[in-house]
Amino acid sequence: MQVWLNPRAISANEFINTFRQRLKDNYVQELNNNVVSNKLLTLYKELKLSFDFEPYLDKLFARNLRSCITKLRLCAHNLRIHTERYEHLDRNVRYCQVCTIHEIEDEFHVVFNCSLSNNLRQRYIKRYYTNRPSMYKPIELLNTQNKSELCMLSKYVTEAVKLRNSIIY
Repeated sequence: MQVWLNPRAISANEFINTFRQRLKDNYVQELNNNVVSNKLLTLYKELKLSFDFEPYLDKLFARNLRSCITKLRLCAHNLRIHTERYEHLDRNVRYCQVCTIHEIEDEFHVVFNCSLSNNLRQRYIKRYYTNRPSMYKPIELLNTQNKSELCMLSKYVTEAVKLRNSIIY
């Protein structure tokens, strides 16, 4: 704070560092406000708790695996929870069209509950995550630092989406 009251009392380097930090703090605050007020980023709000580099980006070397996880985390996919907003369909009736469970087709449903992907889920996702799933477990899984779990999740999502799309389109 001293830098603003008496600029000659500190060095140029201190001023630059303080100024950079102030800019970063303002940017992060604005970013957080925008994310919190955005109705579309429901999963992202739970996953991104700080303004830091995401370690999964370094753990997944294959671009297709990294891209798959990133799209899921950012809600950049073609699940009905997001695509049907363009049709002005109420959020609570955007059901999965490929399974018999009659649940809203969101990230949680696709990763843990969609009956179409049961075999894939058993092959790729650890039983810990699928046994008695809760909203905490997908967040834990998507934030894992375990490279093997990230690779398996990415392969699962890739194949599950491919299977889903082959039925719908």
